[in-house]
Amino acid sequence: MNTLELLEAGQLAGATRLDLSCGLTEFPQAIFTLADSLEVLNLSGNALTRLPDDLHRLHKLKVLFCSDNPFTELPACIGRCPQLSMVGFKANRIEHVPAEALPAQLRWLILTDNRIEHLPEALGNCRQMQKLM
Repeated sequence: MNTLELLEAGQLAGATRLDLSCGLTEFPQAIFTLADSLEVLNLSGNALTRLPDDLHRLHKLKVLFCSDNPFTELPACIGRCPQLSMVGFKANRIEHVPAEALPAQLRWLILTDNRIEHLPEALGNCRQMQKLM
């Protein structure tokens, strides 16, 4: 069984880390079954273009990697994730970074190999920022 099948079968209960790189075109709703434990979510290497507006339901999520997907905009929903401090969207097609996509507690933001011409001034509100790439 692959990781997605295990997740959908409820066999990953209590997992703190989830790596799904299996050609996803949509965010698997089964990920929300890990809302009380998931801290690291790696969705790199898929075909995702959006994340669900209610991503903040993953209230313990600290690290989100979505590199190598065809996103054209940094999803605004990540800005509402209460614990999110490390975000990686490397090698996408991102052209726009909305201010509301930046969580206040953001420490690491990785956006290399995208099409971004400028970043929002709100980035200055991320007082814990340690690394911007």
